[in-house]
Amino acid sequence: MPKKSVREMSTWQRMRHSLHGKAFRSMILLVIFLGVSATIFGLYLFTNSVRKEYKSEAWHLAKLAAVTVKGEELTDKIEEILYYYERNKGELTEEEISLVSDDFFEVTRDNLHALQETFEAEAVYIGALDRRDMRMVYIIDSTEGEGYLNPGYYDKIDDEELTTYKHGAKISRFERLLGETNKIPAYISDTDEYGYLCTAGELIYSTDRYDVMAFSDFDMSHVTAMRSRFLWQYILIILIISAIIMLIVMWYIKRSVIRPINQLSDAAFAYSHDKGTERRKSKHFEKLEIHTGDEIEKLALTMKDMETELGDYIKNLTKVTTEKERLNTELDIARQIQEGMIPHIYPAFPDRPEFDIYASMNPAKEVGGDFYDFFLVDHDHLAMVMADVSGKGIPAALFMMASKILIGNAAKLEDMSPAAILAYVNDQICETNTMEMFVTVWLGILDIRTGKLRAANAGHEYPIVRHKNGSYELYKDKHGFVIGGMSGMVYTDYEIDLSPGDSIFQYTDGVTEATNADEVLFGTDRLVEALNKDTDADPEHVLINMSGAIKDFVGEAPQFDDITMLCMKYIGMDQG
Repeated sequence: MPKKSVREMSTWQRMRHSLHGKAFRSMILLVIFLGVSATIFGLYLFTNSVRKEYKSEAWHLAKLAAVTVKGEELTDKIEEILYYYERNKGELTEEEISLVSDDFFEVTRDNLHALQETFEAEAVYIGALDRRDMRMVYIIDSTEGEGYLNPGYYDKIDDEELTTYKHGAKISRFERLLGETNKIPAYISDTDEYGYLCTAGELIYSTDRYDVMAFSDFDMSHVTAMRSRFLWQYILIILIISAIIMLIVMWYIKRSVIRPINQLSDAAFAYSHDKGTERRKSKHFEKLEIHTGDEIEKLALTMKDMETELGDYIKNLTKVTTEKERLNTELDIARQIQEGMIPHIYPAFPDRPEFDIYASMNPAKEVGGDFYDFFLVDHDHLAMVMADVSGKGIPAALFMMASKILIGNAAKLEDMSPAAILAYVNDQICETNTMEMFVTVWLGILDIRTGKLRAANAGHEYPIVRHKNGSYELYKDKHGFVIGGMSGMVYTDYEIDLSPGDSIFQYTDGVTEATNADEVLFGTDRLVEALNKDTDADPEHVLINMSGAIKDFVGEAPQFDDITMLCMKYIGMDQG
């Protein structure tokens, strides 16, 4: 694999790694492989055919020789020569040769020589296969001159040669696949003494020890020259044919594969280049004319469909993005309005040293359903509100603002207790609550002069109170029904006497239900434990410490609910 990407390559490198280059190299390797394979196979067939032809011709000549010389007089002459061979254990003496070389012997030699000349054989002769001593014993030889072999002369033979002359040459599996079934009794040898010969034999008669046969030899030395000439001619033809086939195949591959792929690549590049410009609506794949009838055409059609679908998708995405941006702008405005409606400037009452108060809200979404509030009902009374609206987002934010306004207005009416305020607000909301939303509310009104806190709870979390020099403890007040759930509900007031140095902490369920990655809740126990780690902290640092404790517990887990907290420390008139 190339180390560089296509865009980083030079022109030569791109050509080298292109489909055209890879296809060309593959074709060269394929041509070489097929050429070598075809040459080896062709050479084998040629050699096998020539050898088979020589074997067949030698065998037919041996059969003709056997018919020509066969007879009782020949048998007597053979027996006479074999007698001298056995007595001498080899070649006959000159005297013995002169005794056997009568008129019949010479006539037989002349007949064999005539066959040799007619068929242009190397030799035609009568021989006996000595099965006991594994010898070829020469009886009558047609050869004239230097190559003539006297009667009784012998050569050693092996089992393969003996079996071949008697039963025919063994046929290989490959020759059987080529349809060869005829076992020709011919043996091809290449020796220093006789050269490259094809020898075939035909049985005349057999005894207990000998198989007397007519043999013919054909010189095959010129086969090597023929084979070399054939090999070069065959290679040349294979190269020419392979080159023509390679050019045709390369032309076909380029036309049906490489060119369509390059068209797809160019269209994809143009599409990618235009997608960030004003020309992104241009049709690139639609203009392609690819009709290969295969997977490439299918890919081109798929790319056309993809281009159309992407165009529609981008159009819809642009519309959705515009709408989302508008919605985000509206949500941002809603968030700013929501933040503006709750107290967010500290110190909240710089001219009132009798108490210190601090609150925070961290919504899970752009706008939240939680809210807190604190305000002076009159010069001597401080109202504190902590509420949690059902649901999230803009509906909860709208419901939250309506609830806050109603609670604030009702609290400023003369002589209304927290319970009466909650009952009044509940009835007002239930009259128009078509969405059936509700809000949990804790409302407390502090008499700044005496430290008496009068409160009521409409289904909200328990407040946590700390007395001076003590620890934060959960104050389990009596809960009423949620605001907006049912009209005509009655709520109960209760009182907490606060001394200078006492504090009260209120929160929404987003604090206790904050969840970590293991889906474990922060819980009330951890909340109280975190508060008591620094009991002397002022309200602002109480909330800072609590936010840190929640963050450490939750870790990377997402926030699912609004987290709202309020802490008020009563300092008192004398200390103020």
